[in-house]
Amino acid sequence: MRLLILLSALTLVSCEGQNPAGEAVDVTPVLGDAPAVCGALAYAWLPTAATPSAPGHLVGQTEVTNINFSAKSLGGLLGAIGVNLPLDYKYDVRVFRFRYTTQDRGAATQATGFVALPKLAEGQSALEVDLLLYLHGTAGFNDGCAPSAKALDPLAGAALASVGHMVVAPDYLGMNGNGAPSTQVHPYVIAEPTAIASLDAVRAARELLVAVQMAGLSARGGVLVLGGSQGGHAALAVGAYGGHYAPDQPVVAVAASVPLIDVVGEAVRATEKKVLGTENLAAILTAGAQWYGLELDTALLPTLVPHARQHVEEKCTLSGILADAKTPAQIFTEPFLAAAADGFKGDDPWSCVL
Repeated sequence: MRLLILLSALTLVSCEGQNPAGEAVDVTPVLGDAPAVCGALAYAWLPTAATPSAPGHLVGQTEVTNINFSAKSLGGLLGAIGVNLPLDYKYDVRVFRFRYTTQDRGAATQATGFVALPKLAEGQSALEVDLLLYLHGTAGFNDGCAPSAKALDPLAGAALASVGHMVVAPDYLGMNGNGAPSTQVHPYVIAEPTAIASLDAVRAARELLVAVQMAGLSARGGVLVLGGSQGGHAALAVGAYGGHYAPDQPVVAVAASVPLIDVVGEAVRATEKKVLGTENLAAILTAGAQWYGLELDTALLPTLVPHARQHVEEKCTLSGILADAKTPAQIFTEPFLAAAADGFKGDDPWSCVL
């Protein structure tokens, strides 16, 4: 698995060298200096800096005012859709959609998300809360699928804020909910771009808290991370990459619900017979081909490639990505199926990606 390869390299390759004076110096490799693997073109991460275009800065925000995010209303709204948290809604909440700077494969770009902030209760003069990074499950692959632009996800974030958190919820790259459109599809279940965009969202959200001037409200240092399904995979990626990419935002704890973590195991199962996970795998391969710069027709049959690409560019669900294909032989190339039969242990790019 790509992430494990990188982290293993960080663990095993380091150590000490000597400078001309004969003194020991640390030559531990830095992950961001050469993160490209699996056939991707070489790049290096952009450094963070105190300039508006650098990763992790707020571009702009808009408050969501068409929903009543009062503590009293939240219980009724969420209960109506079957969401009942085992906690009391304590604080009224303000929700903001925001846009921020980040990076992708060493190039500056922008992404979006939302932030939910608790209001001080009557009689309170100060409220310090934890910052909770809330990472969504599979929502789609293009701008039209951005959770921040919909009603349900901000509502869920508001509920978490109402119990006493500052909630930061990125849309991920490729799903811009406001402003200029994305230039790529969402890199679905790829650890690095998801972790980087999420950590930059945290940095920008701290700037938003200052910009909206909610007197008395402050957020503690450190980040709590929560995600389910694809968001569980994202949460674990944030935990793994955080110390390398954003040591200024230390990860305090990670909670990952039903995370897609054994991507190889899921891919093997998805190639043995057509299951729900076969659709997930097709989406991972389609997004991965774009992000790593690989030829998709080396994994999916050439007859299926145009349909799969159009699907991720236009749809927000996995259903239909395989068109009428019924069996793995109607979906995947023979070399890809051979790699799957070997547990993706080979040195081909797709085994590396998975």
